[in-house]
Amino acid sequence: MTSETTTLVESKLPDYELVVIVTPESGEEAFEARVTAVSKLITGHGGTVVNIERWGKRKLAYPVKHHREGLYFLVHFKAGTQLGKELDSSLRISEDVLRHMLTRLENRKAPAREIKKRPAREAENNSATKNAD
Repeated sequence: MTSETTTLVESKLPDYELVVIVTPESGEEAFEARVTAVSKLITGHGGTVVNIERWGKRKLAYPVKHHREGLYFLVHFKAGTQLGKELDSSLRISEDVLRHMLTRLENRKAPAREIKKRPAREAENNSATKNAD
C-alpha cells in the first residue's frame, strides 16, 4: 500500500476517546507503564494514537474499590471496531485500573441554520411601519 492509500484508510477509521483511572498507590512509574501499555495495544491492533493527555491525580466523586483518588489519563485514537473489545478486556483484568470508559466520537458537522425568507409584501409592510413612526 502506498502512503496515500494508508492515509485514506486511516481517515476512515472511527475516532475514539478512552479515559482510564489508575490507583494512586501504583506510583508514577506504574502509571506511565499503563499509559505505554494502552498506547502499544492500540498501535498493535492497527490503530493510531492521536493524543494522550495525562490529567494527574484527581479526587473521585465516590469511592471506587476503596479509593477516593485516582490517576487519570485520556487517549484520543483512531481504530477499527474490534479494538474496543480488546481494550475493554485488557483493562478489566488489570488490578491497577479502577475504571475506564471508551467512547466512539461522532464526526458530524453542525447543521446549517435554515434562513427563512420573508415574502416581499411582509417586508414592505414592515419598512412602511418603521418609516411612519
